[in-house]
Amino acid sequence: MPKSQTSDKKIKILERQLNALSLRRQGGDYETIATQMRSLPDVSPKYNRSQAYKDVRAALDRLIKETKEEAEHYKRLQLERLDEIFVGVYQHAIKGDATAISRVLALMEKMDMYHGISTSNTSSAPRGASVSVTTSGGTTEQIKITEVLVELHGDPHRTDPNEE
Repeated sequence: MPKSQTSDKKIKILERQLNALSLRRQGGDYETIATQMRSLPDVSPKYNRSQAYKDVRAALDRLIKETKEEAEHYKRLQLERLDEIFVGVYQHAIKGDATAISRVLALMEKMDMYHGISTSNTSSAPRGASVSVTTSGGTTEQIKITEVLVELHGDPHRTDPNEE
């Protein structure tokens, strides 16, 4: 089945944009890029400085988009890995294992980082410590780590189970 003219045209445009970007990376200004591009077989003799700029911009925009997609894929992969590790350590942490608690807090901090939530002092927070959490929306809250853990799972340091 023969290629469509549309796909051939798109390929030529992509090649032209990448050529323009390559010339820009080599230090060419847009006038020089336009001059050099006009000497190529599939480039119009009317190719000018403005078109050189547009081609370089389009190539850069495409690279930025591809880089963001790759970064998002990597982020999802890392979060899946952290989730698997978290599941293995969490049960020990809620039973009061100090080492496991430390690891869970470090995992939570790492997961927050991948979600774009800023935290500080969570991995070695002393009993009663709080952290400032800034969400991606810019809201900042003070959260007491141990109060949240006690609320969810009870106080592992409590000696009397009937004590409230």
